[in-house]
Amino acid sequence: MATGVGIKLTGVTFSNPNLPKLIDYKDLIANSPLCFGAWRFDRDDLVEESGSGVSRLLSWKDGGPDLEFFAGVNGQATRISDAALGHKVGRLTANCQYGLASGVTWNPTQAYTIVAVAKVSNYATVARIAGYSASATDRAYVETYTNAAPAPAVRHTRGGAIVGAPVLDAAGYFVAYGSHAGSSDLQQSVQILGGPTSKYSQAVATDTLTNANTFRIGSSISTSDVVIDIDFVALFSADLIYQEAELKGHVDDYLRMRMGIAV
Repeated sequence: MATGVGIKLTGVTFSNPNLPKLIDYKDLIANSPLCFGAWRFDRDDLVEESGSGVSRLLSWKDGGPDLEFFAGVNGQATRISDAALGHKVGRLTANCQYGLASGVTWNPTQAYTIVAVAKVSNYATVARIAGYSASATDRAYVETYTNAAPAPAVRHTRGGAIVGAPVLDAAGYFVAYGSHAGSSDLQQSVQILGGPTSKYSQAVATDTLTNANTFRIGSSISTSDVVIDIDFVALFSADLIYQEAELKGHVDDYLRMRMGIAV
């Protein structure tokens, strides 16, 4: 049985700068030295499943950290085919979380950006999408909420400070960026792709963040009446919104492509 056909082209050149170019987004994004890790539910080779659901997410970044099943009141996430996106996503219910393996830590006292593509079944309950929380002042995460205007919205919570931005379609997926510029900076930002960027600057620090924390996707506080569908999550060791415009542009283009939005 033939497994492939080789075609030899003669007299053809591909040096025309106007020809379409193949873009290796994995190389540009996941394998960027600024990418801590990236995880996606659509690739069978990057998701380990058992009879109970998803047990581990392998990093899209070569050599990057994996996310292991941490906790779940209703068990592990399941993968479903999403007609709108045209590929599989992870469906997480109450208290379902995946986190860095033991011994692998993230330093949120330095610059970072959390990127998430997700959808929630409703905005009546807070649903944490990605980040971590140890206490009211030792936390850094992106979540949905409606307990303050504008609503429905996504907010970036860091220590005791919170900043939010409205989602464009409450029934659909959003692409959210939560960023922080570094240890000496009191500013944090949140952006919805295609929408506004909201920025908040503290007068004084209201956090007690430490340099050895885990990173998780999923929520420890969502209740059984909210379902989170997660497509893609990435963590970067830089403020993409204000400090890394080129990398941010690559991420924007890639996520628009994943969502079927013209680039």
